[in-house]
This record gives sequence, structure tokens and C-alpha cells, in this order.
Amino acid sequence: MNIFKHIRTWLCAFIALVLMTAPVSAIYDFEGIPLQTAAQGEVRGEVLTFGTYGLTAPPIKCTFSLPSKPVWARIYTGVWGGTERYTGWEELSVNNGVPVRRDLFGKDDRHEETFVSGYGVYWVAHDCTDQLRGGTNTITLTTSRGQAESRIDGRSYGIFVVAVVEDDGKPVTRYWIAEGNEDLHGEGWSGTNPTRHDTCEITLEKAPATGQATADLTAVLLASTKGQPDYILFNGEDLGSPVTDLSLYPEGARDIGNEHIGDATGSAGTDSRYIDVETFDVGRLLKETNTIVFERGRDLDGDGEITTIGSQPEGEDYIHPCSVILTVQRPDASPAPDFAVDTPVVAGAYAGEEATIQATVRNYGARPDGTIGVVFSVDGVAVGTVEVEPARSGVQQVETGVTLAEGRHTVSVRVDGGGEADPTDNKASTDLTVGTIPDLSVAIGAPVR
Repeated sequence: MNIFKHIRTWLCAFIALVLMTAPVSAIYDFEGIPLQTAAQGEVRGEVLTFGTYGLTAPPIKCTFSLPSKPVWARIYTGVWGGTERYTGWEELSVNNGVPVRRDLFGKDDRHEETFVSGYGVYWVAHDCTDQLRGGTNTITLTTSRGQAESRIDGRSYGIFVVAVVEDDGKPVTRYWIAEGNEDLHGEGWSGTNPTRHDTCEITLEKAPATGQATADLTAVLLASTKGQPDYILFNGEDLGSPVTDLSLYPEGARDIGNEHIGDATGSAGTDSRYIDVETFDVGRLLKETNTIVFERGRDLDGDGEITTIGSQPEGEDYIHPCSVILTVQRPDASPAPDFAVDTPVVAGAYAGEEATIQATVRNYGARPDGTIGVVFSVDGVAVGTVEVEPARSGVQQVETGVTLAEGRHTVSVRVDGGGEADPTDNKASTDLTVGTIPDLSVAIGAPVR
């Protein structure tokens, strides 16, 4: 047996497997998990949100009413871990159904819908489209707080529900629902390797920015602190109202995450410990492509630092943007599909070996009946067609295998949806050079005692 030959074979196979594996997990990162679109689309109806807010010991409940069964819905729960080293669990029950337990592993968490960052701040997503119904719904959350086997703090920041519902009496609504868990923080809150993470952003595309459109932006912030300024910008303009008490804040500051829900635009709002949910009218600022920026503070006195202490702090020690919802209402529109495809990704592309072409298909419009075709091509020649049912979320991954020859190639992906509002962005391409698998060798030296 030639051991070196077998080692080379296994190493090549391992490298190919790693290259072909797309990241799908919300892996813990102290600096945060970027906001990404979890659902998008168009519906004659509306996007509704409900919640129970404020850091408290479980169990907690959220009861609300829906006009009809949702076409897409998600429950988010915020849990405080105390530190990223502690582990525990949360348990969720919807409408007295069987409780579903989710283990919370802190810095070792790999669940694709568990967003944990910083010192154990959790934002946990649950698909509940099939569990919610028209009429009254009740959600109950408990955690392992106080259990003998658990060291996690286990208090909850709250329950946040997003539901997309149809209503023939409402205008057409195009929507984007993004989730993540960014950890915006200063240098004093990053452990033994001081870093700063002052801002984060997300860009949402293909908004129908017409004269009759109205638009709203909703944002969820965890670990927010009253008295420490923070900011949200929409297409470069500050949202919310400037602060008025200049004995507590620097002039020109805003405090969106002030532990007071619903007050950022001047309303009275309600107290909510360490969590903030705000909705803004962004109709006059709406563009086809929209960028939302979160800032933990600003250096207003020009000394090079964002001060978080003293009588007039300039920013938050830390704050976690976790959810963004943009809705655009168009009273003059009719719902229609609107598919697009991101630039394809080719993994494991070696001459004579099977590679994987991966494509992200997005539907910015209404979900059609039946299936759609996703056509994969190499150098203008179709190499495969995959028929898929459009995802309820409006975002889905589609892939196919292909064997490529050595040399330069153009790989394309096209979506055939039919009856679309805008077919101009149904195709995307990428160029790549295909080579041979590296000729690896392994040398085994004399043992060292």
C-alpha cells in the first residue's frame, strides 16, 4: 500500500469538500453577525409587528391578533447570556402547541437561526408561518434561568413577531425583513484584543420609489441604554428627533435606543429596559436602492473619541441592531412576481472534477403559483435546469453540478418566472479560470523525542 498516495487523495478530497461547502450557519462572532435579508416580496396586504418588551426573568408571553393566517411569519426572542462562555436553552410555545427547545451554546453556537454576539447577547429566530392563525395568538417563552445544569443568565429582552398578511382592502406592499446581531461597541468592551465597531449598515434594493409610494422603516435594538446617544441613518439622513435636554446630551445628539419604545419621532412611547423598537416614516427619503446605517455614537467634540461617560456622553458603550423591516405601500399597483438572481458562486472548480454552481434567487414581487425554472449555463450553453417552488421567504439557494475543462469560462444563471414586473435582472454571470487540483505532497520526518 502506498500511504503517500492515499494521503494525497484524501487531502485533495477534503480540500474540494471545504471549497464546495457554503457557509449557512450564524456562527458566533464577538463583533457581530451582519444583517441579511431573511424575507422579501410583495403582497396585497401589510406587514404587522407585535411584541412584549423589556429585560425580565421568564416566563414571558406575547398575545396579539391577526386579521388572517400569515403568508410568512417569524418569531424573534432576545435572551441575555451573561457571557459568551455560558450555555443554556430557551423554550418556545405557540398557541399552546408542543414547546420547542433551542440549545444556546454561546461562543460555540452554530445554529443557522441563532444570532449571538458580544458577551452573550442572543437574537433567536423561529419560523412560525404554519403555527400562527387568524384571530388571537399567544406565544410563551421560558429559558433555563435558575436550572441546576445551566449557568446562562437567561433573562429575556422580549418577544418580537413579524407577520406578512394578505388583505384585499389594503394596497400592495413591497417588503424587506432583515435579521442579524451586530455588536457595535467601543474599545473598552472588546476584551483582551481592543477593537472598535462603531457602525454597521445594510442595503435593500429594488424599492418602487414612485410619487404615490409611502414607506416605513422599523428597527430593533438590543442592549440599548438611555442617556447614551446612538443614531440611525436612511440614505444618509438622520432619523428620529434631536434630543431636547441639553443637560444630559451634547447639542445635536439623538438617542434612538433610549429604552423607550415608540418615542423616536416625538410620541410619548413606553418604557422598555435594554431594548428599543422604533418605526420611522421614510417615504420622502425613499430611493430604488436604500442604505440603512446604525451608529453607536459620534465624536461631536472632535477629540477623536466617542465618549460614553460623563455628564454628556457621545455614544453607547455597546448596542446591538438585530432587525430591520422596510415596507413600501403602493396604492396604484397590482402584485406581480419580480425575480432576480445574485452573481453565481462556483465551488470546487477543478479541471475534470465536478464543481457546484450556486445561485441566490430573489423574488421582490408576489409569490406565483407553480414552479420556476433556474437555468445554468457555461460559455452560453445550458448545462442544467432546476425546477423549484418559489420560497415563501422570497430568498432561496439553488445549485447544480457541472464538470469544467481547464481554462477560462463564463458561468451564467437565469431565472424563468413568467409574468414578471421586471425581467431585466433575471440573469447574472461570473468569469473564472479553471485549473487542476494542486499536486500536494506530505513529508514525514523522524520523530522528535
